[in-house]
Amino acid sequence: MKNLVGKIITYGRTRYIYEHKFNNKYIIKYNPRILTNKTEWYVWKNCLQYRKILVSCIDISDCGQFLVMLKGNKLEIDDKIPKTPKGWMDVRKPSNFVKIKNKILLCDYGHSSIRKILVPDNIIKEWEENCRAYINFINFEESIYNEMKEKKWKKDYQ
Repeated sequence: MKNLVGKIITYGRTRYIYEHKFNNKYIIKYNPRILTNKTEWYVWKNCLQYRKILVSCIDISDCGQFLVMLKGNKLEIDDKIPKTPKGWMDVRKPSNFVKIKNKILLCDYGHSSIRKILVPDNIIKEWEENCRAYINFINFEESIYNEMKEKKWKKDYQ
């Protein structure tokens, strides 16, 4: 899925948002620590009663780091932020919503508060274990890469 990632659009506290390289109707959310992407995918696939207030998820990478969603437009100044189910979000801010076909939808629903309400504990535990293993592997790869880069740098400039 990495090959679908286009130019960066924006970033938030835990994720980067990119253009989809081949389809301007989609965006790609990247998060190395998979839980927010996995939560959005789970909620979209399993909590059908909420779909009318959520931006559609299209696909997710096997590891959960990349999530493809429909692309929306930023809210206008006079747009009203809709209510969300009780306990979903501590802070409702305009950047959590987008407008698609004149409908205001929640585009950021991977919050831990939503995860605690809608995703069973055993599934969260499995994600966390998979995430930990994956992060350890990535950190190992990065340390080797950095070590090689440092050695090459020393070799080139000494």
